[in-house]
Amino acid sequence: MREDRRRRLAISALACALLLTAIAVAKRGNVPIQLQAKLTAKIASYDRNMAERVSSGARVLVLQHANSNSQRLARRIQSALRDQPSFAGAKLRVDIQTFSTAAALAERVESDKIAMVYFAGSFDSYAREIQRALKGVSVLTVTTELSAVRKGIVLGLGLISGRPKLYLNLPQAHAQHVQIAPRLLKLMVVYR
Repeated sequence: MREDRRRRLAISALACALLLTAIAVAKRGNVPIQLQAKLTAKIASYDRNMAERVSSGARVLVLQHANSNSQRLARRIQSALRDQPSFAGAKLRVDIQTFSTAAALAERVESDKIAMVYFAGSFDSYAREIQRALKGVSVLTVTTELSAVRKGIVLGLGLISGRPKLYLNLPQAHAQHVQIAPRLLKLMVVYR
């Protein structure tokens, strides 16, 4: 009897801890890293121009700031992306780079034929500069910072009521030659 009560208390405590964790994640609006990687790899396959970008192998650049939080996040994103079984049907290589300028980013994307840039951390204050630098450059840009999507990052991953939601900056997608299949567009919040 006493053991059953302890077991019920332990299960109740675990349920409360899981609920509090889910609430904290939902309030933050952050999609778990593994799910971010899975969604990103899936979305890449719906970009009609991705096949051309990955024709000689899929190169993904995780962009970080020079602080420890961003660097830790970048390593976690890199690891999660590497765990994906496929990236638009191509062999995946994931590199990390510390952000210096938007012009340097655009140069790296073009010279190394980067298919996707994933922003690790807050790049909201640089989003307009990045938007201008990547205009005409064929690359998918991804963030979890929704305000940065409004300012020029192509794709955003967020949570609404604990469920993943996709956001797309359509004018910037066109400017960066990202062409998402219409059936996926219907599932996204699209900024025009």
